[in-house]
Amino acid sequence: MIARARQHGVVLAPRSVFEHQAVETLAKVAGSAWGTVVGDPVNQLPLTPVMHWLFARDGSFNHLSQSVLLTVPKGVDVLHITTAIDTLLGRHDMLRAQLESGTLRVRPLGAIRASDVLQRCIANSGLCEAVATQSRIAVAALNPAAGVMMRATWFDRGVDRSSRLLLTLHQLVVDGASWRILMADLALMWAGRSLRPVGTSFQTWARSLPARARSTAGLNRWLEVGAGAGGRLDCRPLDPTLDIMATMRSLNATLPPEQTGRLIETAPAASGSQITDVLLTALVRAIGQDHLLVDVETHGRDELDPEMDLTRTVGWFTAVHPVRLRLGGHHVHGGDPVDYGLLRWLNPDTGPTLAALPSAQITFSYLGRITAPGDGDWTLAPESAVVASGMDMRLACTHVLDVTVIVRDSADGPEVNATWTWPSRLLSQGRVESLVGCWLRELGLLARDARAR
Repeated sequence: MIARARQHGVVLAPRSVFEHQAVETLAKVAGSAWGTVVGDPVNQLPLTPVMHWLFARDGSFNHLSQSVLLTVPKGVDVLHITTAIDTLLGRHDMLRAQLESGTLRVRPLGAIRASDVLQRCIANSGLCEAVATQSRIAVAALNPAAGVMMRATWFDRGVDRSSRLLLTLHQLVVDGASWRILMADLALMWAGRSLRPVGTSFQTWARSLPARARSTAGLNRWLEVGAGAGGRLDCRPLDPTLDIMATMRSLNATLPPEQTGRLIETAPAASGSQITDVLLTALVRAIGQDHLLVDVETHGRDELDPEMDLTRTVGWFTAVHPVRLRLGGHHVHGGDPVDYGLLRWLNPDTGPTLAALPSAQITFSYLGRITAPGDGDWTLAPESAVVASGMDMRLACTHVLDVTVIVRDSADGPEVNATWTWPSRLLSQGRVESLVGCWLRELGLLARDARAR
């Protein structure tokens, strides 16, 4: 149910986060932030399917993370930043999570303050160098077992210039939609507008999953997806001791705006599919296999009953599920991506059956349409490109090839931007460059064909 009563405490007027200048007054405002959340009385939550998927990998994931660098308006000082971070920590439970004995525990309101996670960096000059250095430090400081899921770094450039705020969150507590929530909260606070309460907590959603996992109604469809080995890349098999994140190489590819516009505007409608299916069709054509098994990552924000509202919930909801691509189209989807994860990781009867099926060598994710970094307040900062990678270099690779795609709005129009990543022991740079070139050509052909219809 989207409309919910605020059950605990008082609601902090967000305007006050940035209005109150006196230290004493601001401290009172910061303290009242801890009463703004619709609290969840149960602080333990079971591991979700994507967390099981992560924990099944060899190696460390202490530093696996995501970061955003934001442009902060002129006039913001350290007290404003401190109070804003306190408000986020109080409102979004998962930012206070800690990994304990295979489960996550959300610590109570007030257990973590901005002073625990915030670093101030004076950056009157050399901003890019400072961001690159401090972002590496922030990633290295993360430690789920110690409850360090968040680091915030404020690059202070004086009240007369826009500053920067780097937020670094462990992968266990954030996904793409979560970033949009957090960024919107900061912008709303600055604008003096009220923040809506969180509807369904991540804890409530996670605790609802085991009951749904008991249903095996969709098992046969997922077995159909995994039936047969399908196409394979010609390379050696993955070795979790050798093929780790430190060995990964990457290549970035862009489809120009004139082709991207046609692709996203006409190709899905012409084929009666989603843009993700169009991108996957180009992928199977580039690989050149009749059948190709690919693990696809989706947002996973499945509201499992009408009473749930996840629109304001911060957490890691990502779902990973296999799709069997066919060279001639009509790809084989098993059903709801969330259901696959439930059957694979939370159902002891169906899990071993799905685990025994052939595994995909390629993983694919489409992250949607993203505005390019610019000068707007509380948007991605122009220096975002120098932010350190959130990979944990000791973590084992799960796939031979990873393809991550976004549509980025540029000054000339939208453009498809794809990052191809692979373990260097298994594929050569030339091999991947050839695949990327084929993929871009196939996207161009799909755009042209859709325009001609």
